[in-house]
Amino acid sequence: MEGKEYTDWENFGIRVKNTRNSRGMTVEKLAEKSNRTENFIQRIESGKKKCSIHTLYQFCKSMNASADDLLMGGKVKIKDYKDREIIENLLDNCDEKQLKVIKEVLIAICPNFDDLKKWGEYMEKEDIANYEFYKKNDTDIIWWVNNRKRVGEHLFTFDKKKIFNLFRDYPYELTKEEKEIFDRENPYWADFFKDRK
Repeated sequence: MEGKEYTDWENFGIRVKNTRNSRGMTVEKLAEKSNRTENFIQRIESGKKKCSIHTLYQFCKSMNASADDLLMGGKVKIKDYKDREIIENLLDNCDEKQLKVIKEVLIAICPNFDDLKKWGEYMEKEDIANYEFYKKNDTDIIWWVNNRKRVGEHLFTFDKKKIFNLFRDYPYELTKEEKEIFDRENPYWADFFKDRK
């Protein structure tokens, strides 16, 4: 690029957006921190507006990012970040003083570190990224779920959000309508658990 004008504004915009999202930052928050308007940020992120050196500096400062990453990070595509990734990205960019403040906030929310640990383990178990969804028949409503971290579980869902464990939750945690759907699509299991009320 030496001696040439910078022209990769579309990918620059995507990198700005990905960096902002990875920090859990809204367009409004980046606009506020960089002293720009939301419309300005949206035009930058869509590649419709060029960026001055001063604006680049403000972005780097606001998002704790390097100019090299924003300008020259290679071709990229827009990425959606999960909460866990955002939290990890934020923590990775904290100094020891900031980490101490975060720890104190977490202790206030979870008065007992054991509770915090249990919450973390629960979140890890329930992380949708570890699930693979499939249907036995294309017309089925129920999705069966493979948990890549655990073998032998019989998991299913109606909406890819709430996961049921067949042996633990059937029929107790299902609504009447969900039980009817499950029994219709899975007569073997309905018969297997016929003594459960």
